[in-house]
Amino acid sequence: MDSIFSRLRTERKRIGASQQTLAVLLDVSRRTQCSYESDASDLTSAKPESNRHALTSGGF
Repeated sequence: MDSIFSRLRTERKRIGASQQTLAVLLDVSRRTQCSYESDASDLTSAKPESNRHALTSGGF
């Protein structure tokens, strides 16, 4: 089963977004976005509702 981190990377690539673009959509720094994708971050401080909206709306 894929981790949330690998799914985040997969979805980012599926919508054709760069890490910087997704970081802006998720309202996090690029560094935080990179750490999410490398499994090096704790998502407890993330904004799950806005993150889901950003990924499903394709609003970039």
